[in-house]
Amino acid sequence: MDCYHDGGNVRRPLEFVKANCDSLAQVFLRRPIQPTLEPIPLQPIEPLSPLVAEFVGEVVVLDLSSPYVCLGTLHRVDAEFFELHNADLHDFRDSSATREVYVYDSRRLGIRRNRERVLIRREEVVAMTRFLDIVES
Repeated sequence: MDCYHDGGNVRRPLEFVKANCDSLAQVFLRRPIQPTLEPIPLQPIEPLSPLVAEFVGEVVVLDLSSPYVCLGTLHRVDAEFFELHNADLHDFRDSSATREVYVYDSRRLGIRRNRERVLIRREEVVAMTRFLDIVES
């Protein structure tokens, strides 16, 4: 590469590299990147229980082990999450109502939607009930 003198400073012209490779590291290192990690095999998803499958598309109540309850339309289920749409995720730490009173009032007055879509970890769910099965007493 040619250098030139500019009033006491040595200057080099910029060298441009055409970025026609898979990663920036290849541009800067000018050598191919070798993968160092083995691919992780995916865990097979167990078939959905027929009992749970009949709730898909229904409005449900998910009672959680934490001080939350979630009401909404069960859209999908996978190995880790329940996906609910048009949901009400209610935190009882912010309310004086008990779980039973809140769910009963929601059945009487309607769901107070505060989430368009929410994912609930399956391991947090204690019980799932069809909304229409909530008994009005």
